[in-house]
Amino acid sequence: MVIRRVFNLLLILVFIPAVLYPAKSEDPLEQAARLFKNKKYEEAVSICERVKVTYPGSDWDLAARILAAKIHEKSGAIDRAVTEFSGIISKFPEKGQAEEAYFSVGRLRAGAGRPKEAASAFELYLKKYPRGAYAAAANFNIASIYRDAGDSRRALSYFETILKKYPNEPWFYSWSAIYSGHIYMKRKDYDRAVESYLRVIDSDENRFLHTLSSLHRGQASLEKKDYRTAAAIFQNILKTTNHFSEEALYGLGRAQYLNGDFVMARETLMTIVQMFPAGAWRVDAEKRIKAIDQGRAKKGEDIK
Repeated sequence: MVIRRVFNLLLILVFIPAVLYPAKSEDPLEQAARLFKNKKYEEAVSICERVKVTYPGSDWDLAARILAAKIHEKSGAIDRAVTEFSGIISKFPEKGQAEEAYFSVGRLRAGAGRPKEAASAFELYLKKYPRGAYAAAANFNIASIYRDAGDSRRALSYFETILKKYPNEPWFYSWSAIYSGHIYMKRKDYDRAVESYLRVIDSDENRFLHTLSSLHRGQASLEKKDYRTAAAIFQNILKTTNHFSEEALYGLGRAQYLNGDFVMARETLMTIVQMFPAGAWRVDAEKRIKAIDQGRAKKGEDIK
């Protein structure tokens, strides 16, 4: 009897907490995030909308808008994603998330193939956050939009902003130098192109882009008809890195050929044929070898 009473008392003690402190229901945004993960986008968005209506102006409202924007972007509903980010900007302008929202509007517009709207959004971001976390990226994206549109003057202006203000952003800095060099190459301003390529950061971490810039610098020297300098640049690439070996060999062979160093040119060109039989430069290399062997090669004259 005593044992039974003790047992009943234990059962009561076990169930009292469950009655007094019932299990909490799932956080609605956690539920929305789970649905999002399971690709149930509309259901997830519906929950976000209810949270926005129920808790207007709250941190939950902000979090719901951020999650809804991610869901819309993932599902390809770009305009709806932009609407959510715009809502964050208008309703939570002092929150830290507003900065990312400004930038995201430009990013989404660019990704959707609407460059003019994207440029305007990035410029608005820079006006609001001139030293923001995404300032280098915003300048780079605007420069790229103008470059693609053929507006080289504006593109150079934004690339130059990066080169002056963001030396600690090696990716944006180096690509800005390379793309500036490309613009000058199109203008046949080879000296300024070389100057731009030389600005690319030279470090172990940035070896790929530095090698790429050296490759283009060698090409600029070829266009200037400074064949000795071009050959030296290409030789240095081959000695110091494994990046762009085929391109550097071809550049070296072409520089030697145009400089009239036909014995060395033939050796270099044969190396291309042997090492890269399926490479992009094999046919050109074979034509140059044939011209050398037949005595048709002339200093300073390229093959057709």
